[in-house]
Amino acid sequence: MIITDSRLLAIKHEINQKMTEVEMHVASGKCADYADYKRNVGLIAGLDAAKTIINDVAKRLSDDEDEALDDF
Repeated sequence: MIITDSRLLAIKHEINQKMTEVEMHVASGKCADYADYKRNVGLIAGLDAAKTIINDVAKRLSDDEDEALDDF
């Protein structure tokens, strides 16, 4: 099953919202301690990595579709 562009956009939107929420938490000094700070920074890094993976997969799917259309 190929994930549609609208589904990918919805996933990316949710990731962006969560990233913004966590970034605001860190930036506003609401981390309880250094461990909480590290956890939140790690979460931001993980969400950013997820966005990169989604973008890479979307590009590969798009490239595969373009190649399939060239075969016709």
